[in-house]
Amino acid sequence: MTTAEVKALKPGDNVYWQDPDDGLCSRTLTIRTIDASRDDFVVIEDTEGDELWATPAELRSMRHE
Repeated sequence: MTTAEVKALKPGDNVYWQDPDDGLCSRTLTIRTIDASRDDFVVIEDTEGDELWATPAELRSMRHE
């Protein structure tokens, strides 16, 4: 995703995170909170309470799937 696309995400949106370590922990998250105020990292808390730090390039929107 681009930085602009990430900044448009909101609570309730689903995103797919592609784990850069051979995809071992890749998964879909439902956003509870999101901090996209930085250009290099996004901090997402999902509805299960897990926190993810990711780059925009590691994320894919699930809106159209």
